[in-house]
Amino acid sequence: MKKLLIFTLLIYCCNFISGQKLFDKGYFIDSTGVKTECLIKNYDRQNNPSKIEIKRSDSDKIETYGIHEISEFCIYGYGLYKRFEVNIDSSAYSLNLSERKNPDWKKMTIFLKVLVQGKANLYSFTKLNQTLFFFTVNDSQIQQLIYKEYTQHGQSGVNNGFRQQLLALVNNGYKTADDVSTLQYNELVLVKYFNDDNGINPTKSAIKKIRREIFNLKITPGIEFSKPAVEHSLYYFGTIQFNKTQNYRIGLETEVFFPFYKNRFSFLFEPTYQQLNTSLERVFYGNTTLHYETIDFPIGIRYYQYFDSNNRIFLNVNFAPNISVNFNSFINYGFVNFKMDLTPSPFFSFGAGYDFKNIGFEFKCNLNRDLLSKYVYWDTDFQKVSFIVRYKFYKHSN
Repeated sequence: MKKLLIFTLLIYCCNFISGQKLFDKGYFIDSTGVKTECLIKNYDRQNNPSKIEIKRSDSDKIETYGIHEISEFCIYGYGLYKRFEVNIDSSAYSLNLSERKNPDWKKMTIFLKVLVQGKANLYSFTKLNQTLFFFTVNDSQIQQLIYKEYTQHGQSGVNNGFRQQLLALVNNGYKTADDVSTLQYNELVLVKYFNDDNGINPTKSAIKKIRREIFNLKITPGIEFSKPAVEHSLYYFGTIQFNKTQNYRIGLETEVFFPFYKNRFSFLFEPTYQQLNTSLERVFYGNTTLHYETIDFPIGIRYYQYFDSNNRIFLNVNFAPNISVNFNSFINYGFVNFKMDLTPSPFFSFGAGYDFKNIGFEFKCNLNRDLLSKYVYWDTDFQKVSFIVRYKFYKHSN
């Protein structure tokens, strides 16, 4: 309970610090054309916003502006948004597939995220994890690039009208029907297409983005401390409290970042090898030995709080299912020489740590794990605290 309370307190503190750091430099242009440099609350979410919260300076109060008060805003390094009145396919956000092949047009005023600027401009609008793309050419009326999945008479189909739109309207003269026939309706493909049409090298694009971590690999050696206990629910003599022990562990952590909220959350998978050997000699009851050697496969979620590009603290919660590689782990019990194979139960662990560049340090608490889960009258108290060093030997960013 104390460990959970400490972890909850750490989460609260990190959230408090995070709340102070959500505002990033940017600007907005109001409906009269006045540009204001300011700090804008940056949730870094995928969905396009319908309002913004700003502060004139760190010490000023928060102001909120709705979509009809702002024509454009930008958070430097994260995104540029412009307000448009558009015809949008409302069926794209329906829970059920439409029975109509053609879009169900609805007029809306929305903020569109600028993806490409040039002679041909590309924009995106994301809602409910569904992204639609819009474009203009030489200041023409904005249009949605048509893509619609539908079902008719029990048959599924896809309206790929965006390919014909690109061939007819976003074409520098070199594109043919064959060139667009296999284009996919996604951001990477369309951004490349528009950059090619504009003659822009993506590395020299006018829209600068902050590089994001996507994928990390880390080696994670460490030392663990525990005080195992074995108990029989019917017989007092079955209770054994081993002395405090220490053992070593090593893992290979795979970390994948979620593409939102400023790279604060990541998914973890960390196969971990550990070995523990301990014994206890008792008068009249003989020697009891515990041999615990496994590879566990915990998964987890990590939360980061950044101080700068090189320094950050983190919290994580992990869950290890009862899936493991067991190297003949057992308890050999006392004078009766009763050997029980270990069958570890699932367990949770909580960790907190600090990263500096490629090196990290973590303190982790492993909640109780029953090592004799298949034995009805036997139980174990097996909790651990771990001190872990993390070395990042591979990093992929974009």
